[in-house]
Order: sequence, then structure tokens, then C-alpha cells
Amino acid sequence: MRLICALLLTGILAAAAVPAGFAADHPARVALVIGNANYPDNDSALNEAANDARDVAGELTREGFAVEKGINLSGEAMRQALERFYGREKQVVL
Repeated sequence: MRLICALLLTGILAAAAVPAGFAADHPARVALVIGNANYPDNDSALNEAANDARDVAGELTREGFAVEKGINLSGEAMRQALERFYGREKQVVL
């Protein structure tokens, strides 16, 4: 699980890499990280989902992202987090 999170984080950071000088003109980078341990159709919880989400969110924050983080969100709370994220993403000028 840690390997998957590390690979995911590497992919996110690589996709977020910006050319030199771009960050000075466009400092806002946003990320949404959701770690859900329980799903209605799954009999067992994902043991490390919350910790992994916190770790990924922390690393993204250190890399300069404004992070929207959610842990064990209901369906409605996840929709609300996505709406907030989409609103913040639209504010970032590319």
C-alpha cells in the first residue's frame, strides 16, 4: 500500500511540475486528497487509507499545494469536497 501511495504521489508531483518562473506568476496549485477506509460494498476496512491520505496531503503541502483533505467522507461529503475543489481549481490561472 505504501508503494502504491508513493507511486501515486510521484505521479501527482510530476504532473504538477511547472516551468521555471511559472510558479512566481501563478503560485496557487491545488490538490484534493481523500482517504476512505470504509465502503458500503466492502466487508473490511482499508487499514492505512487515512494515514496514507494524511501523508500524501502533507507532502503536497510541503511542495506548495493548497490541499483539500478529507478522511472517511460520506458520499455527500465527498461531493461537497469535489465541488469546493472544482471551485478552487477554476481560480487557478494557467
